[in-house]
Amino acid sequence: MYLKKNDKIIDFELTDYLGNRIKSSDYKGQKVYLSFFRGASCPFCNLRVHQLIKNYSKFEANKIQIITFFAATKEEINKYAGKQNAPFTIIPDPNPHHRSKKVPAHIKKEQDYSEHKRK
Repeated sequence: MYLKKNDKIIDFELTDYLGNRIKSSDYKGQKVYLSFFRGASCPFCNLRVHQLIKNYSKFEANKIQIITFFAATKEEINKYAGKQNAPFTIIPDPNPHHRSKKVPAHIKKEQDYSEHKRK
């Protein structure tokens, strides 16, 4: 499953690396920028998090919420990416090998969500 611009977000309720409950329904009617990263110690991923932080005011000005997913535990995120104090949500996905069709392990496919495959 691949997401495209203007696709609806998949229904989920997860815990971010700080222990806050995050529900996709809280973002209903809002623009959401989803970003998926490898391990929290990945230097390229951390650079991208830094870039998102640096440009966060532009996202805010355009009323775009940011939700990121890391293929890491909350402890790993705290040790590496979390040190950047991102003003947006970072959700740990410690078992990325359990993913199906590029969707985080904790997210279930909704019935009304249409699949988008690259050709």
